[in-house]
Amino acid sequence: GAVNGRLAEVRGGARQTSMSFGELSDQFNRYSGIITAGVAILVGFGVSAKAIIDRNNEMADAMTAVEKTTGLARSEVEELARTFSDFDTRTSKVDLFKIAEEGGRLGVAKSEIKDFTQEVDKAYVALGDSWKGTVEDLANSLGKTAKLFAETKDLPIATAINQIGSALNELAASGASSEQNISDFVLRMGRVPEALRPPLNTLLGYGSAFEELGINAEIGSSGFSKFIRVAAGNVEGFAKVMNQPIEKVRELINTNPAEFFLQFSEGLKGLDGDEIAN
Repeated sequence: GAVNGRLAEVRGGARQTSMSFGELSDQFNRYSGIITAGVAILVGFGVSAKAIIDRNNEMADAMTAVEKTTGLARSEVEELARTFSDFDTRTSKVDLFKIAEEGGRLGVAKSEIKDFTQEVDKAYVALGDSWKGTVEDLANSLGKTAKLFAETKDLPIATAINQIGSALNELAASGASSEQNISDFVLRMGRVPEALRPPLNTLLGYGSAFEELGINAEIGSSGFSKFIRVAAGNVEGFAKVMNQPIEKVRELINTNPAEFFLQFSEGLKGLDGDEIAN
């Protein structure tokens, strides 16, 4: 009798356990969707939190870099960051800080860093996909050009950047040349002594024209600068080819090397290959 009683208890416990597992299964099925969603939210939050931390670290590094190159205090860099909100742009704040950093590296005055950043950004947006380099490349190119040439080096940096960027945009839009190649040509010609190089607006046009003729910035700038140097050292020979008085040719080389180049080229028309070589 005791054995039978114990068997009944075990059977009853087994049926109760079976019912418990069944209820638990129902509850799991009912709440599994909620649990899964919760886990996804927690995982997603972890990913988002990491992205936010990474972004914040990148921003902090960018601000520190601006401090180093510009000499701005941290509070001034933070104020600069606040002014970025007034810019009509889709450029990220990190990229705007990269422009400002480049401005500091180029020696742009503290008081002009904001204007420099804004004008370079405007040029970057205007050039769009046609500018293949980074935003820092553009800042460096426009900034160096502005400081190299007499026509722009005494202008407010924002004005100079605006003029150069607009000229690049217009030249590229009206022909088969690219802003990057024209800019590269101008910068390379900027290394030529000032007395022997044409003015900036002329060089911008030459860079565009050379590219449309299939002559890239490196070859065009090297050939043009070498030509002017050789001519300056052999005025008599060039005057003979051009059939002009020596003094007139010398004055042309010294005062308007671009016009000298054009007149000499004009004089070569109709000559045979061996005559041109001589």
